[in-house]
Amino acid sequence: MFSRQRPDRARRGLVGTVVVGLLSALTLVAPATAAHADPPTAMQKCQAGVAPDAVQTVVHSGSQVGVGYPSGSNPDNAIFPGDVVLVKISGTVYSKYPWTGASAFGPDGTRQAADSSWPFPGMEQMSSIARWNNNPAGWVGSPMQTTSLATCTAAPSSYPVRLLYYINDPILASDNSGQWTITTQVWHAPGRVSIDGAEATQGIQTPDNQIPLIAGKQTFVRVYVRDVDDGSGPMSGVTGTLTTGGALHRPLGAGSTTAQPSGGDHANLADSLQFQLDESEITAGTRTATVTVYPPPGRGGGIPAVLHIPLMFSTVPDLNVIGIRYSYYNVPAALTAQLSAVQPGLRVTAGWWQARQIPDWNPLRAMAENALPVAHLTITDTAPAGDDYSPWGTVWFDCKAVQDSSGRWGCSGYADAKNWETTYVDHLCPSGGCTAMLLQPEIDINHEDGTDWMSPAGNHINNMQGESDPASQGDTLAHELGHSLGLSHTWEDPSYPRPDGGLGPYIALRYSPVLATVPGRNAAGATTSYDLMSYSRPAWFSPYSYCKALATQSGRSVTCPGGLVG
Repeated sequence: MFSRQRPDRARRGLVGTVVVGLLSALTLVAPATAAHADPPTAMQKCQAGVAPDAVQTVVHSGSQVGVGYPSGSNPDNAIFPGDVVLVKISGTVYSKYPWTGASAFGPDGTRQAADSSWPFPGMEQMSSIARWNNNPAGWVGSPMQTTSLATCTAAPSSYPVRLLYYINDPILASDNSGQWTITTQVWHAPGRVSIDGAEATQGIQTPDNQIPLIAGKQTFVRVYVRDVDDGSGPMSGVTGTLTTGGALHRPLGAGSTTAQPSGGDHANLADSLQFQLDESEITAGTRTATVTVYPPPGRGGGIPAVLHIPLMFSTVPDLNVIGIRYSYYNVPAALTAQLSAVQPGLRVTAGWWQARQIPDWNPLRAMAENALPVAHLTITDTAPAGDDYSPWGTVWFDCKAVQDSSGRWGCSGYADAKNWETTYVDHLCPSGGCTAMLLQPEIDINHEDGTDWMSPAGNHINNMQGESDPASQGDTLAHELGHSLGLSHTWEDPSYPRPDGGLGPYIALRYSPVLATVPGRNAAGATTSYDLMSYSRPAWFSPYSYCKALATQSGRSVTCPGGLVG
């Protein structure tokens, strides 16, 4: 088991940098004929009161230029030919116009004669205005009163669009207050493929991409898709591309996925598209990844779905660890006979338990680098390079063999090794600030074993045994280094958000030793994975722990939103 010797220390912008102009012609492919009974159209579903496929509520301040569906400063097209919308708007905007005889205006505005000096001549003054817009080509059709969308309304028949909302008022900031609440409901046409969302992840991420990205750290983009039932079953063969500037990426693995009306299982890699960014795309700075998802031939109307994902990579210092291996001598023959089958170092020389070897650091380091908030984790082994003694580590200690009540043998000399490590590292780093890991010869076949403590000089000192299960290799290293970055055990941290130490409603992505998901919960909501700072396995760092460690490692120059760190 782990143990620890000592505790560680608004205003929303205008929705659009839009191009006002004529749309270039787009060629659309007609949907394939369904093999069986046609499902209801989007209009039929809307009129029958079926739950919409997408709902978004935004607040439009009286002093704000515009908002839209989808939300964001320059949203992607998310309404397609055959789709239907219904918009609900309520609230009051206040303004100081003497000609109205009132200062409070509902979404209908006030009825006035057409005035060419107003932003939307012919529309009611002080009313909410809706406009279809294609990104990036420009406006589609004429402005509308937002209230005209209060009944089921078909989207433009030829172009994918977004829906932008404005206020018909030439003066906003100086005298307006109040707000309108606008709820946009969208029913998608049968067979439509859409992007449910995307996560830019370096191991753990929230669905709304709140965890900062670290420059130089391996980065993946997971894209989730769904389709609307067209009577032909799940839509297999959905593929896509991702671009950032000039680089174009195809999906990893099979290269395609199957879109389902349920959206699929986010914990299953096969139910999403995965892309890996190149080294040149993860340098410090800001850029945009453009994901384009394509339906298979003959389905989905031939219309791709597009999503722009803003990416910002911040510089975080690498983590450098002093790596120390050692050997035991005076190992009794009875211990060797009992344990040699599961402890390779016992099969080398009689009376000696050889150190773990330098390559044994590799899987531990790779997994910990994957899980921790660093781009690079280096372990500098202190054994003499090229020396005949190097396989035996930096130093060796008397095994001081002991036998427990069950008859199992072990070495108690690890306590001498830990004491020596503290003095040794303080000698190497007399001013403190270093991190060291002592790798014991033992491979623990029952559980993970390690400790951490602070030396008198202010260095982070750790020791660990190895893990026998390949899937767990690196868990102990990541856990103990988490302590060095200021993390407590989950049950010792009063702010940890889940009493059972669970990972929570997140799906981690590990890439060492292979690309795999670590889902925090199953479909029934039960905990299936835990935080690495717990003692339960399987585990990964939750957003809570990752963000706390990130703040420490970056000197608080890179932090997560407050709600993620308690």
